[in-house]
Amino acid sequence: MEQSLVLTFDVGTQSARCLLVNESGDFEDKEQQKYKVPYLSKQPGWAEQTPDFYFNIIAEMSKKVIERNADKLDRITAVCLTCIRDTVLCLDKDKRPLRDIILWLDEREADEDGRIPAAKRALFSLVGMGESVDMIYRASTGNWIMQNEPEIWAKTDKYVMLPSYLNYLLTGELKDSVANMIGHVPFDYKNRRWMKPGALTRCVCNVPSEKLCELVPSGEVIGKITKDASEKTGIPMGLPLIATGSDKGCETIGMSVVKSNRAAISFGTTSTLQMAVKKYFEPQPYMPAYPAVPNDMFNPEFEVYRGFWMISWFIEQFAAKDKVDAAEEGVCLELYHGLVKMQKRSSVTVDELYAGGGGSSSPVVCQIAADVFGLPVHRIQTHEASAVGCAMVAFISQGVYGSYEDAIEHMVHKKDVFIPNEENHRTYMKIYGKAYSHLASRLKPIEKYLHHFQTGGH
Repeated sequence: MEQSLVLTFDVGTQSARCLLVNESGDFEDKEQQKYKVPYLSKQPGWAEQTPDFYFNIIAEMSKKVIERNADKLDRITAVCLTCIRDTVLCLDKDKRPLRDIILWLDEREADEDGRIPAAKRALFSLVGMGESVDMIYRASTGNWIMQNEPEIWAKTDKYVMLPSYLNYLLTGELKDSVANMIGHVPFDYKNRRWMKPGALTRCVCNVPSEKLCELVPSGEVIGKITKDASEKTGIPMGLPLIATGSDKGCETIGMSVVKSNRAAISFGTTSTLQMAVKKYFEPQPYMPAYPAVPNDMFNPEFEVYRGFWMISWFIEQFAAKDKVDAAEEGVCLELYHGLVKMQKRSSVTVDELYAGGGGSSSPVVCQIAADVFGLPVHRIQTHEASAVGCAMVAFISQGVYGSYEDAIEHMVHKKDVFIPNEENHRTYMKIYGKAYSHLASRLKPIEKYLHHFQTGGH
């Protein structure tokens, strides 16, 4: 009997993919499109994209896959989508974009001076949250729009993330998964819901409740593919679109990390280390654990901003082997530093690592990771783990599998494992203990001064 298929979209920062994933976690077809221009910079540090850029690419890829697989259409039982995080749009009352999309890469900052009520600011300072609150306030795109584009904000009926908008274009339903709410929005991460009006920290990014979309658990049906979407994408009308989660969250389950002794390393545009735990804890002070795709779990995360994009830049600019190795080692040491801190804060011990993302296709990168962490690093059958995890949610939703453990058993297949070289690990630990672990505290005053200088200080 032929296996059922899920049409899966994985929308990344530098490229997008459309895949037909079967019940064994294998890809029966795949279409990938790299963006010629990943983002537009109208000013230095800005990162924007035209409103329908991602949907048009989805439609183009989907048509090709559907056309090539016309004989398999009756096997496609659902559609699912996973997407980059903290990438936002302003929609008017007719759900039309009011301006270009602002990506997570964008570096513009809001002005926090005098914006947070004095009583709350005093309280935040008293408990040591002052700097964190200011940083989050400045980084909130919504705050920047409110201050700098008030005419846009006044017309904004809904302030949504990119997957919410793509869901709407596919189904006509402006809903999104709880596991996609990772960004600068008033979200209660511990309780997996929008913050209540008047909540202590809501003032940090105080988007009014009426401007926020409806949230649903992962695994729930967002809606069905509309006639209009079907005509544009080739996807059969009426297929259900299943709520999943963010690209990193889907990648984590796609690498089989649903147990607390395992951690997922993603060597992507941003390099991350995620754990999977039942009990909520902050991976760093005043930074939330994200809602995992499984509805009863959380993903505490440590992030290296532009991790393997930085390495791609190293290769392009310099190409010298020792410099590339140095960049790879630096990313791994920083991720190790994050794991050390998270284990201390949670009393959870990780003894297995699973690597995904484009960088994991390099055996050198995986071996360096094993040597740095002193732990075995596993690779699965594909570095497209995000697509596997995304499709996994759909199969569970449709009853093909009864649990994530069941789906993992059938869909995730270990390809190989990298065993740490103990001599190399001891060398890395000397570097970490004597030098690397002290860098953050030594550099913090310098970074603080430079930020103050760049934003108009003296």
